[in-house]
Amino acid sequence: MPSFFPLTYLLLTASGACTVFTFSFVDGFFLCSCLYISGIFRVIQLDIRSIFFPLDELEIYTPSENDQIRTQLVGIVERHNAIIDLCTDITRQFTVIVLMHFLSAAFVLCSTILDIMLNTSSLSGLTYIFYSVAALTQLFLYCFGSNHVSESSLAVAGTLYDIEWYKCDVATRKMILMILRRSQRAKSIQVPFFTPSLPAFSSILSTTGSYIALLKTFL
Repeated sequence: MPSFFPLTYLLLTASGACTVFTFSFVDGFFLCSCLYISGIFRVIQLDIRSIFFPLDELEIYTPSENDQIRTQLVGIVERHNAIIDLCTDITRQFTVIVLMHFLSAAFVLCSTILDIMLNTSSLSGLTYIFYSVAALTQLFLYCFGSNHVSESSLAVAGTLYDIEWYKCDVATRKMILMILRRSQRAKSIQVPFFTPSLPAFSSILSTTGSYIALLKTFL
């Protein structure tokens, strides 16, 4: 029997390491994907400004300039649609993962809070606090990444509104309006029942505090 102990220990350690590193990789990949999408949304904003910046001194755009603007906006529309499709693909791949992470983190928070209330040992309480901080950090990463995506997608609409679109002709204004209307619908990483965001994370913290106060009244 003692000869099996090292092998059992190695197997348990290896499986635990795989679990920890896999979760960290998934969380990091999700955050990096969100920051990448946020970055290319900002590139779209810079490209929109670069189209109209050389024409700032003009009172009204000529037909040739309007044709040139529309040609450049066609490329903007294609890239904007590609970014939105990328957001949809990432949402489809991460829907179950994000939902399970939020459910597991909620279970960990509830159980650790209850254990902290019932346990008087300082060492046990410190262990549970570490568990709670780890669960909240995981939730924060998902909320932070999704919040960046939604803010950067809405910022495209703000950039279109700030440009001197009133100098364009009717056809160009309609194209700008089309991009503006689509940009006003914030793109986010949605999962069933909720959307990860910083307001959602603050709501989780306030709800956790309410549960702690409620448990104190019963214990």
